[in-house]
Amino acid sequence: MSKLLNVAKNEKIQLLLREKDDSPHVIYHTERPLRIQRHGRGKKVMLVATSFNLYLIKVKGMRFYGRWPNTCFLTTTSGNSITIRIDKEWLDEVDPDGKRMFLSYGVGGEFESVELLAASSDEMLNVQHNLKEISRNARAHLQMLETPELRPENGNATCAGGKKVTFEEADEEESDDEDE
Repeated sequence: MSKLLNVAKNEKIQLLLREKDDSPHVIYHTERPLRIQRHGRGKKVMLVATSFNLYLIKVKGMRFYGRWPNTCFLTTTSGNSITIRIDKEWLDEVDPDGKRMFLSYGVGGEFESVELLAASSDEMLNVQHNLKEISRNARAHLQMLETPELRPENGNATCAGGKKVTFEEADEEESDDEDE
């Protein structure tokens, strides 16, 4: 029966991710629920990470609480608690206009910074390690995509022979596939 519940839970998570226009492929999730203090009561939540975002989801009813891009969140731990917050310095570099359109929180800006509690400090250190790894990999991937060597400059691309070809010239040339 528990396997059936896990399948139903997984389907709800994937549906929630699709509703948020994200990939339903989960790369990390907390094994055991964490706790968040909300409205004077402790609520069970879980963290779910895709290739692009980290989600805070209420376990009961699989309700969306908050989302942070993997490239711009920071974590700090103290005992058995972890704080997840936006890295504002990094955010100002990537979004100098301050639009922050890719950030989304369930209710206002309530989850811009959040403190979660775990059953033990070891569990919390494990969560922090995984979240730091996700953030580090996302930032490294973003830097790799931003390097000029990987992008064509001024609409020019280099062919295998070393000749520079503009995109317009490439469209004008006939391809080998048309002869067949």
